[in-house]
Amino acid sequence: PQELSALVLRKLAQNAREALGEEIEEAIISVPAYFNDNQRCATRLAAQLAGLPVKRLINEPSAAALYYSQSRAQSECRLLVIDFGGGTLDVSVVDCFENMVEIVAIAGNNHLGGNDIDQAIAGYFCSQTGLVWSALDPQQQRQLLALAERGIAAICCHTNWDSAQDRSCMLACEIGPELYSVPLDSHILSEICQPVFQKVREVIVRAVRDSEIPISAIQDVVLVGGSSRLGVFVDYLEELFSRRPT
Repeated sequence: PQELSALVLRKLAQNAREALGEEIEEAIISVPAYFNDNQRCATRLAAQLAGLPVKRLINEPSAAALYYSQSRAQSECRLLVIDFGGGTLDVSVVDCFENMVEIVAIAGNNHLGGNDIDQAIAGYFCSQTGLVWSALDPQQQRQLLALAERGIAAICCHTNWDSAQDRSCMLACEIGPELYSVPLDSHILSEICQPVFQKVREVIVRAVRDSEIPISAIQDVVLVGGSSRLGVFVDYLEELFSRRPT
């Protein structure tokens, strides 16, 4: 894993070097807040293998909160940071004051993310076409999961966090000699995702409860991670918090 991570870090350093036109001498790397000492040491080793001296490791919620406070010129703010990635979810209540960040509470699920949404769509496709997921071979299962990803891309805006309302597409896939197709729109996608979103809500509730801070005292909801950019997810959070996340 350290060697694979080193390849990623080396590529990031190369991209930065080309963009800035100068050498990259040090790195500050953000890591999940739940990383233990062994995982943090492994991250430092990956950077060493990539030829990058690590000046500091910071928690991802802290990085998001720092960016938020700096970009909005707000020296003091209290945030709920929701980091929803491909396979993990981390929710943090964060206090920012005088360029300092304090993580008040954190909760998470290391087995919840965009992969679960892909799986839910694939399951829906099977239920609508009479296919049985467990009866499909691994290649066919991967085919359906890739189809699910394309369906999400067609319906949900990944750049502007726009509402996913009134978007639709046709999921079509050849399984064996047959061509199967199922319509998918934002409303169906939202229904499919409800079990996943309910698990997200449970983590949010746990983080807020552990912080002992009322949700009304939290200034903003900050989204991090690729899966957090799904329009149906942002719509769900807007309904949950009665305001649009950042």
